[in-house]
Amino acid sequence: MAAGSANTTKLLMRAAEHGSIPDLPDGLGTNWGTNGDRICTWTSLAEDFGAPQGGPVVFGSKEWDDPETANTIIQAALPPLPDLRTTVIVGYGVSKGRGRFVWDPVRGEAVLHWPADGDAKLTQRIHARMDRITAPLAGVIDTTSLSPTTWHPVGGASMGTVCDLAGRVKGQRGLYVLDGALLPGTAAACNPSMTIAALAERATDELIAHDVDSVF
Repeated sequence: MAAGSANTTKLLMRAAEHGSIPDLPDGLGTNWGTNGDRICTWTSLAEDFGAPQGGPVVFGSKEWDDPETANTIIQAALPPLPDLRTTVIVGYGVSKGRGRFVWDPVRGEAVLHWPADGDAKLTQRIHARMDRITAPLAGVIDTTSLSPTTWHPVGGASMGTVCDLAGRVKGQRGLYVLDGALLPGTAAACNPSMTIAALAERATDELIAHDVDSVF
């Protein structure tokens, strides 16, 4: 399965609820995280970002000394706007906040439960660094606080809880997870895309070596 962390988790939970795949691991739906994402707009009176801002990242600043609050801040491009002084600034990092998908029988789907203060310590650190990076004469609006959002959802069927390191779902011969659902909530202050790709490539090598012709 590789439908993205949320959809892979939801599909597996639906299968469990309807008995299509019995005896899925109890940890299914847990260990979901936002990768610590804080997505903000940055409006500056000191800088003219210009209409063609480029992308996906113009610059990045990392602070990785303390494993508890390790974080990375990037400036991400916006489509051309009439306001040439506004762009997007994003932070992400090592977060201990974890959500859980729970089956909602009324809605007939798995619904995410996320603690409001799940990323509080990391968020405080990211915003302190954003204030220094964007100063002076700047305004930063935390759109994540206005509408809870993440660009990098990971977890839900994570390694060690639901799957092994090769994405094999425990107790389910021939069922595999090969996407961001494998990561337990964070990619360690990095954009998770390359980590997910590396995990999938490593898992594929393992499955070809050991499961082809024996499991499928």
